Amino acid sequence: MLNISEYRDLISLFGEFSEKELSPKRLEIDKGGEAFKDAIKKLEGLGVFDEEINSIPLPVKIKIIVELSKGEAGIAQFVAKSWTVGNLGIARSEKLVQFPSERVYYNGKLAEFKGENVDVLGLRSCPWAFGEIRILGDYGDFDKEILFYDIACLVGISEAALESAENYAKERKAFDRTIYDFEEIRGFIQRGRSYVEGIKPALLVSEDPMKLLNLALEMAYFCTDKAMQIFGGYSFINEYPVQKFLRDARMLRSLLIRKLW
Repeated sequence: MLNISEYRDLISLFGEFSEKELSPKRLEIDKGGEAFKDAIKKLEGLGVFDEEINSIPLPVKIKIIVELSKGEAGIAQFVAKSWTVGNLGIARSEKLVQFPSERVYYNGKLAEFKGENVDVLGLRSCPWAFGEIRILGDYGDFDKEILFYDIACLVGISEAALESAENYAKERKAFDRTIYDFEEIRGFIQRGRSYVEGIKPALLVSEDPMKLLNLALEMAYFCTDKAMQIFGGYSFINEYPVQKFLRDARMLRSLLIRKLW
């Protein structure tokens, strides 16, 4: 049986990087460009893309993706992509490609892709393109691993949204007391945490991510939506990260919900 505690230092390393390097620059990285590239270079220095990472058990990788997603989900998506399909892009549908390149991975197939870059509402630090795919042949079955990482991203986004909302609620005052003192506000945060703490251990032991997908989508929807409500009008201002959590969660939801059909 895997002992996660053996990898505690490694997981903590990326958790600390996420907290100190990604979270403070989250909104800047979200725009892509040099901030995104700079974060990737720093991760390279930490060895996240080294060949030795392939020997690390999947549950440990999942925990690393959760930690990175708490800082910036687009960075976590890039790392997960690198661990699974390397330099290939990932076709999220027959038209939409994440991290586009001439060769993409699509449902176990190697495919040729031609298209144009597009802007998306969520995960906009990840390059996206819309175009045509031509199947070239079998490549490898990475669908399950990619889905595990996608769910891990949803967990990280949900945790970050709840943490941000709780910190704000403990500072924002109404009627001479913090809004965190109101039972309904605390209830939102506590229910969100119960979602997260319920799915995290299951994610590490499950052999089939599809069994967790519906719960993960509900979790991310609830946590990011309630975080927006707690922030009130400030949630619509780009200077606050809570709107980014909602965008990223909704983007992943739009990509993944079709798997339940």
